[in-house]
Amino acid sequence: MIKPELKPLNPVNPGYAILLLKAWKGGIEGVEISILRNQDNLYLDSRG
Repeated sequence: MIKPELKPLNPVNPGYAILLLKAWKGGIEGVEISILRNQDNLYLDSRG
């Protein structure tokens, strides 16, 4: 099971974080990730 975790940058920069994928055993080729915002149920994109 993959255990995703978002960690704030240091110093904190709103809209940016480090994504940690614990227990990931796959490669990096062809991986796509979607992150749902907690404010309005929209997905994050390059503009936040």
